[in-house]
Amino acid sequence: MKVIMPEPQVPEGATVSFKVEVSAALNVTTYIARRRVNHFLMMTVGNMLHAGAPELLIDQKMKWRVPILYSLPGIGLLGKVGETLVDVSTGDVSFNELTTTESIERHVEALYRSSPLSAGESV
Repeated sequence: MKVIMPEPQVPEGATVSFKVEVSAALNVTTYIARRRVNHFLMMTVGNMLHAGAPELLIDQKMKWRVPILYSLPGIGLLGKVGETLVDVSTGDVSFNELTTTESIERHVEALYRSSPLSAGESV
């Protein structure tokens, strides 16, 4: 499991030491987070998108940060098109601050255009 923390605000040249102790009700496992994201994507964006491997994000609230991946049958994974966040306590799914339905659609279109299918190649 990878833990991601926001960038610390420390002065240049400072010596720092980190000791992290965090507690939260971890009601949502990585497996459940991926299932919830897959359902969320199907209901809000469409098919051909799926959840990648979650990373634990420790900020004001603990959340799973789950990449949104785009794949095509016969080709496989084309790339990452966004990210979702899943609350570890409640299981609530949302897009991160940089991901919107429109941004996902733009990324999908760009990846599709660069795929062998778009170029007319057979798979």
